[in-house]
Amino acid sequence: MKRHQAFTLTELLIVVVLIALMLGLLLPAVSVNNGGGRRAECINNLKNCSLAVIYYESAHQKYPPSYTRYRDAPASPSYLGWVANLLPYLERKDLHELFEHGKALSAPDAKSLDFQPYKIDHLICPSAGSKDPAPIHYAVNCGRQDVVAPNAAVDWQENGIFFTDFAPAGQTIVTPIRAGYVAKHDGLSMTLLMAENLQTQQTWNEPQPLNSSSGIAAPLEGLTGLLWFPTQPTDRHNQPIGFERSWSDFPKTATGDYDFPAPTAPHYALPSSEHPEIFNAAFCDGSVRCISKAIDYRVYALTMTPHGQEAKEPSAPPSPLTKDQVPNYSHWMATPLEATDLQ
Repeated sequence: MKRHQAFTLTELLIVVVLIALMLGLLLPAVSVNNGGGRRAECINNLKNCSLAVIYYESAHQKYPPSYTRYRDAPASPSYLGWVANLLPYLERKDLHELFEHGKALSAPDAKSLDFQPYKIDHLICPSAGSKDPAPIHYAVNCGRQDVVAPNAAVDWQENGIFFTDFAPAGQTIVTPIRAGYVAKHDGLSMTLLMAENLQTQQTWNEPQPLNSSSGIAAPLEGLTGLLWFPTQPTDRHNQPIGFERSWSDFPKTATGDYDFPAPTAPHYALPSSEHPEIFNAAFCDGSVRCISKAIDYRVYALTMTPHGQEAKEPSAPPSPLTKDQVPNYSHWMATPLEATDLQ
């Protein structure tokens, strides 16, 4: 009988070393693939959300509101964000029925949309993670921050895509715009629809009360919307606020609120993500792109405007943001965006 020769100790060590080297080469690739898979899932979520907006616009002849009235209690009406109206187009007609039911209520009950935190996978970026039961990681283009002033407009069509469907007494409510307006001016593929934002409100179906002191729900836009400003905003240390932000940049108070003056602060209302070097963004034509976190703030602001050269500061009387009237805008308006600006 022929005897099988066993491995020598040297040969065994060589095999172990080779296996270790192969694992060392493979593990980074696996890690990259996992990150790429999460990013792809995030892109798919944004795609589904953007298609829901497109279907809504086609059916209703307008883009959905950024916020809409949810409770009709006269003393303290409350509002829900952009997701509520899109529920039928996100394959959640069951939740939309609860939303419609809640509009007639003065307080939550078992049939209310906010009675339980309803999780919707399309609203969650897998890279972000969250301890909240029904998180939302995507925010919509709300243009300029709404204003509260007598005889002024809340905002203007030229400044964004999503607008509130209410206004305080004496102010001009924003007329919802159509996709045709965007296509006629800056173009569907060059106008931002929505993007990732880690600093959105904790739960998408959490009603927000009207700000009784000012007569308008001023904090709401910063919770589920993206905003742009005439100049790049700065933080409490007077440093420019960019797009390279994460959870750790937003400490919370003892009560669990973000440690900033108000949810409408610029800190909240800019795109952000947990993806290295990029955030995902959907445009009005339904396309989704990976945008560099190093994007110039001017480029970001002009992607928000469906008609940038006629952008108006919410004020009275309305006027285009020309060089003479608002010097900070002069270099923005003079040079329209090019497709290469987003690469």
